[in-house]
Amino acid sequence: MRKYLVSFLIISALFASCTKDDDTTTANTTPITAADLTGTWELQKIQASDVTVKGIDITLVNELKEGLPATMNESQLTFTFNGNMICTLTEKQGDKVTNTLQGAYTILNNRLNTILISLSENGAKYYYNVGIEKKDDKFFFVYDKISYLFTYGELLKNAKTEDEKKIFQSNIARATTLISAIRCPILMVKK
Repeated sequence: MRKYLVSFLIISALFASCTKDDDTTTANTTPITAADLTGTWELQKIQASDVTVKGIDITLVNELKEGLPATMNESQLTFTFNGNMICTLTEKQGDKVTNTLQGAYTILNNRLNTILISLSENGAKYYYNVGIEKKDDKFFFVYDKISYLFTYGELLKNAKTEDEKKIFQSNIARATTLISAIRCPILMVKK
C-alpha cells in the first residue's frame, strides 16, 4: 500500500509546480481539444522558488512551496495522448521506467480528467483533474486548488487504514480553510 501511495503522491505532485510570473488568473481563453494534445509530451522539472501558493497559514504555504516540487522532481514524467481519448503516462528515474499507466481521458472546460491504471503495479488506479492551458504557443498542465482537493479526495476514498483517512481528511480541511489559491503551470514539451 505504501508503494502505491508514494507513487500516487509523486505523480499527483507533478501537477504542483508553477512559474513565478503566473498569477491566479487563467491565461488561456482558447478551448483545448484532444487534437491539441495528440502526441508525446515531457513534463519539465521545476524549482521550489517557482511555486506560488496563497493562504493564511504560512507553515502550510511553505510546506506546499517546498515539498511539492521536491516530490515532483523525483521522476521524469512523459504523457502520450493518442487522439482517441487514451493516455499513457510513463514514469522514469534515470533510464529506468518505474511505472507505466494507461487509461481514458476527457477534456472539458480546459480541464483534463483521467483514470489511469498502472500496468506496473497490479492495476492500481490513479485519478487526475488538472487544468490545461496554452500560452504563447506553449502548453501547460495547471495544478490548482481544485486539483489539490481532488487528489486528496481520491486518496481519502481509497484509504485503507484509519490513519490514512485522518491524514487525507486533515490535508483537505487545512487546504479548504487555510489556502486561498494554488496556481501552478508545468511546462509540457512535445517530443
